[in-house]
Amino acid sequence: MRNKKTGKTVIALVLFLLLWASGATAQNVNWIANSILDLYKNAPWKLGPLHLYRAFYLNNAGYDSDIYFGYLEKTYPDFTLFAGPAFQVLVPLKKTIFFDSYQSLQGAFYLKNDRERAFNFRSNNQVHFLAKKLYGRTGLNYSNLRDRFSPEMPRIVRHEELSWNGFLMFHLSRSFSVAWQAEATSFDYPTVEVGNSYIDQTLNRFQYYFDFFLFYRSNPKWQYYLNLQSGLYKFKKPEAKFKDTRQWAAYLGLEFIPLTAPERRKFTGNINVGFKYLQPEDARLKSKKALVGSGLMAVNLSRLLTWQIYYNRDYSVSVYSDLLYYLQTSFGLGLNFNLNSKLTLTNQLMEGISSYPFRTEGASSFNRFKFFMFSSSLSIKASRDLSLNLMMDLGTRIIYPSGIKNSRQFIGFGLTYGSVPGVRMKPDFSWY
Repeated sequence: MRNKKTGKTVIALVLFLLLWASGATAQNVNWIANSILDLYKNAPWKLGPLHLYRAFYLNNAGYDSDIYFGYLEKTYPDFTLFAGPAFQVLVPLKKTIFFDSYQSLQGAFYLKNDRERAFNFRSNNQVHFLAKKLYGRTGLNYSNLRDRFSPEMPRIVRHEELSWNGFLMFHLSRSFSVAWQAEATSFDYPTVEVGNSYIDQTLNRFQYYFDFFLFYRSNPKWQYYLNLQSGLYKFKKPEAKFKDTRQWAAYLGLEFIPLTAPERRKFTGNINVGFKYLQPEDARLKSKKALVGSGLMAVNLSRLLTWQIYYNRDYSVSVYSDLLYYLQTSFGLGLNFNLNSKLTLTNQLMEGISSYPFRTEGASSFNRFKFFMFSSSLSIKASRDLSLNLMMDLGTRIIYPSGIKNSRQFIGFGLTYGSVPGVRMKPDFSWY
């Protein structure tokens, strides 16, 4: 009973703070709130209070030498095309409360392998609360996608995700801020046989996270932060209950704050590094810890050249029933050559490797994997709203201990009309 009263008290306090925020002025607000206001003001389409961004994407139109990247015994070359619209709508519910909705629908077309043709849908819906010293956000997200599953199993598999998230940041002073974040996600997969089990048995689960952040902003260009995280993995199928796991993590990070003014920054991006500790609830399984982190940073060396650094190291749930989790480490470098105001040449090189620190007693033999990728693209800005992207990918996936090498090549193009700024662009390494 006491826990229920405490929970109600916390909820009431959060609602009070958000309602107080909705009545406060949003001028000179924190940079997150500023970015929401600018997003609303700069929308190209305005229908009264409704402001809209829209785009149409045609991606990965070209020839793929093996759509399964060697996962199956024979290769499956094909011509592919992914196309569809996306839009983002922002509506003020009050002066400093905004409803923000992003929707996208994509059709995946394969010329020969018609069983892989599909429609993909994504919906992100959030409410933002803005104030001078407070920023809050809560939202529901849903995705129903059929795409390459993971570097562990590069098959094309449909999966559904439904999540809720909440975020609350309070500015203690000009330099210090604190924030809390909570997230709950449900993952559902189809009945697809892998090894001696099915992926719905081994992967259908709930994931819960709670984060605490302490931010220190030394100047307007960047801020340091401490992130403490706890998590819980709860699997839905009885045969996978032994994989239920608790998680604790601590990160130190550096974030380069985006400007609201159209100036060119020397550094952009976000990097963090820390430790993650996983404790399976099954007493027969040992706990594991590892150095983890992620980062994507761009350094503008000159008007003509930008250097990119990417890395990610973290645990992921394994598709194999007796291996629990695998540790994936990926890192890459990129160079962007800004040839002129309309032409940009991008080259990226990436490497990744896996390891399996968790195994049940008497686990069956398993394969580790390593992959390399080189990608090159030429972006041509034909007009304010239209851009053409010519691309080429060269990839290699090595399976250990057998040493089997699988290669994949892709050459094609993409077209983009319009823009949806709510979509955060990251390196596309979905080729594996």
